[in-house]
Amino acid sequence: MRKAGLVPGIMILILAAAFACKGKSGEVADLPQPGPGQLADINRQLVIKESARIDAYTERRGLEVEISGSGLRWLIEEEGSGPTAGLNDLVTIEYECFLLDGTLCYSSDEDGLLKVRPGATDIPSGLDEGLRMLREGAVAQFVIPSHLGYGLTGDRNRIPARAPLHYKVRVISVETTGVR
Repeated sequence: MRKAGLVPGIMILILAAAFACKGKSGEVADLPQPGPGQLADINRQLVIKESARIDAYTERRGLEVEISGSGLRWLIEEEGSGPTAGLNDLVTIEYECFLLDGTLCYSSDEDGLLKVRPGATDIPSGLDEGLRMLREGAVAQFVIPSHLGYGLTGDRNRIPARAPLHYKVRVISVETTGVR
């Protein structure tokens, strides 16, 4: 008998919760949504602000970087003398990856040497672009805008969403595949 009285009570609670949620979601749906042009403007403004933040960071650190068309900042400290890293070559690097606030996210000291194949390995596109500039033995620094790093989501571990990154790398070896 008690079960029969319990069912209507549960139904009333479920309906009350459903109507309460409907009101809240209706409020969100009533907000104006930006159009494609507005989204492009918002994104452009975010890129400009991030670029200014990166420029201030490199200036504070005294890094005389060059800038690629994609927005990658790089500084080659030692040229190296071995082969240049190319698409699908096996490149082994020592590295440190920092947030712009100085937080160390990843390093070869903690995680071991990183072996990647530019163009084929799942690494940030800014790091991929930078590695293809380097020869075996090179030492370089890259400051990578978030759109060339882990983007809007971060890596869901140590790198937050929309985080520019600072990589310090040393190319230990380049095993060429002959495919360029």
